[in-house]
Amino acid sequence: MTFKQRISALLKENRMTRQDLVKKLGISIASLYRYETGSRQMPMNKLVEMADILHTSVGYLSGTQEAVGHSTIALRFSARLRLLRMARAVEPESLSSLTGIPLSRYASLEEGAEPTLQELTSLADAFAVSADYLLCRTDNPHLAEPPS
Repeated sequence: MTFKQRISALLKENRMTRQDLVKKLGISIASLYRYETGSRQMPMNKLVEMADILHTSVGYLSGTQEAVGHSTIALRFSARLRLLRMARAVEPESLSSLTGIPLSRYASLEEGAEPTLQELTSLADAFAVSADYLLCRTDNPHLAEPPS
């Protein structure tokens, strides 16, 4: 899959247009086209920003990493996320609205996708728990445990 094809697929998955993407990145549509076609190399800071906007990794965007199976941490995170949502009787649509995470992306998080830092922070705030709790680094939902 080419860089342009990856971007197209991720835009569709996130229900965004190229215009939405360039606005968030602060670049022109012409610049995006040059990056997609390979006539210019995208600066690393913009690639990182794009990966965050599209809820993916730089490795996947740049083609050095294919979509991989879910990590153990991501699977633990998804299980804890589902349990919290069900325990608090919150619908995915409500969480999507509250956190700004697109519903399709939220569903993928519950299925084992790895969260971005922004998603992790938004979800921790929405549930009023620590990020460490969501990542199953602690069983205490409110306080990070001191290092051992």
